[in-house]
Amino acid sequence: MAEETSSDIEDSIGLYLRVLDIFGTDSFESDLLIEQLLEDDVSHVTDGHEIEHHLDVLVEQGVLNRGDGQYRVRCTPEEDLSTWRERTCSAETIYRLIHQAKRQREGELNGNAVEVFEYKGEAFVSILANEKTTLPDLVTTMTERLGQSSTYEGIVLRSPAAQLGHVQQLTDKLCNEKRIADTDLSYHFEKVASNIRGEHKDDLEYRLYLRAIR
Repeated sequence: MAEETSSDIEDSIGLYLRVLDIFGTDSFESDLLIEQLLEDDVSHVTDGHEIEHHLDVLVEQGVLNRGDGQYRVRCTPEEDLSTWRERTCSAETIYRLIHQAKRQREGELNGNAVEVFEYKGEAFVSILANEKTTLPDLVTTMTERLGQSSTYEGIVLRSPAAQLGHVQQLTDKLCNEKRIADTDLSYHFEKVASNIRGEHKDDLEYRLYLRAIR
């Protein structure tokens, strides 16, 4: 991706997320989007010409479809990177930028709200871990975050892929009912699945999904 295009698409990510907020994957006309955004007084939008430019960039990159005077989102953040590769240009860069912007925006809007990942229709609270994380650390974090709602199925431990061995050891303790009985948790866990996400070998993330057995 050329430097200019990379800058353009990065500047257009905010508009893409707003389109999803307003229209989802439904078709829309640019005039309706412009009217909505200007009414909302979104700080990063200055005028209709800027919005039209960002729409053009998103179309060029394959993020939006355009036809018969209407636009429509081609790919959502929830879809796998393989789908983005099939439908968009420079998929890795765009996918990364969109998820970074989405996480930042959610953090700004929700403050200390928990981050949730879905796996096969179930919701798992995200908890970061590394080689220094201890079982008491996890118990404290889980007690705080899972206690905010009963709608979560469990947790997803996330760590640098190079440290997955330590996370697996922690998981064995979380899945040991007798070991958990000695903590403040009133339930133990069972392993659901694990995977490694990322496109670059130096920036891989290990994710281990655990369902709470209450």
